[in-house]
Amino acid sequence: MRTRATVVAGALLACGYLAVAIVTSQVSGRAVLPLYEGVGPAPNYQWVNPPAVFKTGNVTPKPVTETIAVGAKGNKTAAVSSQDTQFIVTVNAGGIPARSGSPSALMTITPLDPATLSALPGGVRADGNAYRMTVVYNPDNVPLSSFASSASIVLSVPLPGNRGVYFSPDGKSWNRVAGPAPTSQPNTIGAQSRDTGIFLAGTTHRATASSGGGGGTSIVTVIVGVLVGIVLVGGAGWFLLRLLRPGRPPARPAARPAAKSTAKSGQNRRPPPRRR
Repeated sequence: MRTRATVVAGALLACGYLAVAIVTSQVSGRAVLPLYEGVGPAPNYQWVNPPAVFKTGNVTPKPVTETIAVGAKGNKTAAVSSQDTQFIVTVNAGGIPARSGSPSALMTITPLDPATLSALPGGVRADGNAYRMTVVYNPDNVPLSSFASSASIVLSVPLPGNRGVYFSPDGKSWNRVAGPAPTSQPNTIGAQSRDTGIFLAGTTHRATASSGGGGGTSIVTVIVGVLVGIVLVGGAGWFLLRLLRPGRPPARPAARPAAKSTAKSGQNRRPPPRRR
């Protein structure tokens, strides 16, 4: 009985794990297994103009300006991120050439609402915010339109970036500068570019409450998670109690009824001897 209960309990937990895997893939919008992938949930995406399902709790990102020192050989390797850390650019050493009278350069990263820009070609949807990156020499404010060498750009996106990264100098026409995000990290996409201007990731997915697009936890996700947790914990606890419960003592065999005597009184006596 213990072996059978153990097998049944293991089978129940395996089925529960499979159910959680299916629910997780449906909630996240992509094929994933419900394994531990870090401590705590990923931070919510910060939208400039969030979809309706993510308006609650959204934090609007703000522009940021960083100073990069520029010497006789240009700048040293520098990494600058947007205020929401969803756009990161790394400028290689010498990427910003030296300029007489300019000991530094100012890089400004401004999050933009893609709806205020031209649409991406081919019916591709905007994946999160667009970001404008500008560089001007300090203090004369002469703009730098392109780096001396390619800079590395990384975008964090709310939906799988399956259409790559697009660039535009003014937000009116777009050129794709990088392919789709890797399947292992669909919400992080990188590109190499020498240009300063506007960058935007593209996707064919649509932001919904169950798409994992960031900006808040949907009530559907919470309800499903609670129900699955109750089923798993309740089922495992019930079988564990059955497994640990002491077995019943074996039943004693029923006593046999005493044999009924069929002999009549005096039947076993010897008959008297016959007289001659």
